[in-house]
Amino acid sequence: MIRDLSVGRMRNEDLGADVQLRWVRLALVANRLKRRSGRFDAASILVDDVYVQVFAIYRFGPRCDDPVLDPVETCRAVFREIHERLDDVVAATKAWSSLTKQEILRLRRIKNLLNILAPIMQFIPQEAPEYQALSQWLQIVPRLP
Repeated sequence: MIRDLSVGRMRNEDLGADVQLRWVRLALVANRLKRRSGRFDAASILVDDVYVQVFAIYRFGPRCDDPVLDPVETCRAVFREIHERLDDVVAATKAWSSLTKQEILRLRRIKNLLNILAPIMQFIPQEAPEYQALSQWLQIVPRLP
């Protein structure tokens, strides 16, 4: 409930930017508490975290000195959570309709994460390895289920 309230308030442009950013941080704290409880799916909490951070980066701009607003660190976190090499995911997309339900769900989660992450690519320096990696990952999104 706190996460839902926080997300609503962080998007409220009638509030000042500093207040909206406090709601962003509260949404992330609420997600952290959900994760610790063990009662929620870690993958869906990650999607929520990435959504909140991407919104904040896009709305307030990138700040490499702030982990919430750092687009490079957000990309790194997503890549760590994917736990797979790009080549392996590409291979799985070639015959995804023959995969198990669990494997298809895994590919859909990757697609969701990448789609959420895409808008902040413009804030990542082109010389950063994360820029190149995200560019390559985004190329396979249309092939993911």
